[in-house]
Amino acid sequence: MLYALGSDLLASGHAIHTVLESSIATWARHRFPHTRDWNIESIEQDRTRSLDQVAEVWIAAARQCDAAIVIAPELEGTLLQIVRKMRSAGIHVRASDESFLSTATDKWRTSQCFHAAGVRHPQTWLLEDWLSLCDSSGALTVSTGPTTCSKGGWVVKRRWGAGSVDMRRFSEAQEIVRHAGAKKGAASPWVHPQHWIVQPWIEGQSASTAILAGNRLQSLGVMEQHFTDIESRQPVEDACCSAFAYAGGCGPLQGISNPRLTSWVQRVLSAFPGEPKGWIGVDMILEAGGAWAAIEINPRLTSSYLGYRQLYGPRLSDGLVQDEFSVPTLPIAASCCFSVDDFHG
Repeated sequence: MLYALGSDLLASGHAIHTVLESSIATWARHRFPHTRDWNIESIEQDRTRSLDQVAEVWIAAARQCDAAIVIAPELEGTLLQIVRKMRSAGIHVRASDESFLSTATDKWRTSQCFHAAGVRHPQTWLLEDWLSLCDSSGALTVSTGPTTCSKGGWVVKRRWGAGSVDMRRFSEAQEIVRHAGAKKGAASPWVHPQHWIVQPWIEGQSASTAILAGNRLQSLGVMEQHFTDIESRQPVEDACCSAFAYAGGCGPLQGISNPRLTSWVQRVLSAFPGEPKGWIGVDMILEAGGAWAAIEINPRLTSSYLGYRQLYGPRLSDGLVQDEFSVPTLPIAASCCFSVDDFHG
């Protein structure tokens, strides 16, 4: 995504400053000729470098720029912390404000906002709360809460996560209870169940839309999402579940009217406090009956940029750095496909 965005910004007349590890900088200059026109600060690889140290390097580079775009995942609060540190240092970061970011990067708080605003969204529990509602067999111990069998099963995912990392699908509630019991201990990813959420699986077409948020909200159309379903069979004492890997997408999907999409996007984003800014991704499910369910918000550059840039050309990058920007009315391509393999050049 960095090389794609940088290439487009350069083609649109912007100067590029970035920081890359020395080996990656050398590789990039050979693999992507346009990076030879970037101002690249090379740093030596250091896997022990803390988030504070990374932020310091980025801040130093950003002081040479009019604006900074942060490409980082929500995992463990990385995106929010980096943006917060850069803004504290006086850097103009093209991103949503603090209240929007802190809510949208937290899937639990996201679900609460959707619920309060009446936005269609799967019912959501913190894993620790969900487990407290079930006994060891997966049966309910209270009259309200998860049922023992959701039509499509259940999904457990990170509360602060990105790209379907560590997402698991279980066919029955009992399997989640068994999995949690078998995975106790410091090595378990579920050692902090308050850091995970549980949702019923919703049948339908997985999709996403990208939004440019400046002085107004502009949706770029809806893309179908592709996932690789990796069946994972655990030992007998463990649970049986499916692991998912995000693979890319294609689009735009046909038959979706711009007025409906615009209205839906405005309703979804207005459920959150604060002001959205820059590139916003919204994951959604298009249900068989025609309803749309919002799943989560990605308040950062998403992989779908690799597809949308095929539709709209390099000028699309201006929408990430300018408040006054209009999406081209005539796309340069009718459709596109993109893959996470593109991340590797």
